[in-house]
Amino acid sequence: MMEFLTLWLITVSFSIVPLPCLNGHGHRTASGTSGTKSAKGGSAEKNVAYPIAIDAENTSWTNAPGSTLGDLCTDVGKPCDVPGSICFQKKEFVFGRSKAESNGRCRCRHGYVEVRSTCNRPPIFMKAPYKFTAERPTIGHSLGYIRAKDFDGNPFEVELDTTEFNISSTGEVTTTKTYSSSQTISFSAVATDSFGLHASVPVTVNIWVPPGPDLPLSTVNAPIGPFNNFCELSHFSQKAPESSAFLTGPYQLYQTYLLFSGPCVLEYIVDWNDTAQPVVRVQVEPEPIAEYFNLTVIDAMRVSVLSTFSALSATSDMFILNILANVSNKMVHIRCSTDPSLSSRAVVGCQEVELDGHSRRVLLGSRGRASTSQHSIGDGQIYHYVVNSNGTEIALMDSNFTTAYQETSGFLRLHPTRMRKILAIQLVQDQLGNSDDRNTDGLLAVFALGGVNKTEPYVAFANLPLSAKPDLPLAPVSWVGQPVSLIEIFTSNNQ
Repeated sequence: MMEFLTLWLITVSFSIVPLPCLNGHGHRTASGTSGTKSAKGGSAEKNVAYPIAIDAENTSWTNAPGSTLGDLCTDVGKPCDVPGSICFQKKEFVFGRSKAESNGRCRCRHGYVEVRSTCNRPPIFMKAPYKFTAERPTIGHSLGYIRAKDFDGNPFEVELDTTEFNISSTGEVTTTKTYSSSQTISFSAVATDSFGLHASVPVTVNIWVPPGPDLPLSTVNAPIGPFNNFCELSHFSQKAPESSAFLTGPYQLYQTYLLFSGPCVLEYIVDWNDTAQPVVRVQVEPEPIAEYFNLTVIDAMRVSVLSTFSALSATSDMFILNILANVSNKMVHIRCSTDPSLSSRAVVGCQEVELDGHSRRVLLGSRGRASTSQHSIGDGQIYHYVVNSNGTEIALMDSNFTTAYQETSGFLRLHPTRMRKILAIQLVQDQLGNSDDRNTDGLLAVFALGGVNKTEPYVAFANLPLSAKPDLPLAPVSWVGQPVSLIEIFTSNNQ
């Protein structure tokens, strides 16, 4: 006996023996079905496929939310004009969107339905919204990247609903014209997978054209990028770094870091292939901070970072990058989420909050200082290693930067080159086995002024207890390898 699903006029009969899950690809047919279940209200195991017989004559296939998991087949084994599927969602069967994205009628028998706990999902964008800035852009100017992914592994394409900009297969957005006046342009980026499911995200481009007389193009000799003359690798050797931060979190697969100097930021990694000592290598060359984090400011050169620190959720599955910054001479707290599956450009969204004096004190104590964060295995709390106001010692502080538990003594004096002042510090994973077993395999990258004249920026690696235990002294301290000049690193561009 068969029960009928009145809404769609579909009759579905299930085999009592489940077949392997087809994962949305291909199809199977089977004969000799036994036992019947109503399509609505039926129960089934998750992630299994069942052969069915379907009589879909004079039945309309609608664009209900869901996905196309397989084709319904005719008696002779050919696909119907309008393929469709049934997904198992919330303990009832619902029809997925057809590939054709339109209504149609057909008669099918001997198909199959894949039963899953979730249907195919549309692609998602890594940020929402996307915001770009550009100063007097010309044709072909690169604004940045729009990135999307499909969790189900389906191929997809990203398109823009405007002709003012192009997007490449890698997600790079470029201009198609030269702009002579300041303006704001809004449009959407749409990602569509191979089943027709799509997602969109708003995009805003702020074009800034400084006031002044127009010059003939033949007399202008300048790079296409608006800030390329300033945020270059040479900037980091001429102006010492001021802060460093995790990009993807201390316990993520990819150990990628950010280095800040003035209004510029670059991505770097620590290369452990040299068995003598770790080596800092540039991964993404410097960009204006405002552009890298898609901040809502026009004058990107008026953004500078005072300090950075991190936080993890209770389950350690989300990493938050916190930045205390000057944005156009205002104190701003920038809070960014990151995607641990990305090894580069992993920031997926930032919030900007202007701070008053009280909020700033609560956030970072009485002054912003270079710091790096550690998640304590013992009590599960976040602690910070903070550079003191003189730039000579390291202290372990609580998550609110209000209580200091431990402090080094003679930290810089222990280094053979007698570095003068610490600029930035970064906790890094030790992959050479140099660290003390109390350190949870961590070393401290120390960016400091040193050299003969004590004015050259260097990076060196310190070995000290870094397990974020309030009762554990920050001693003894030893140094791994020799300090390396940042001038040498950034002028050779050794990526």
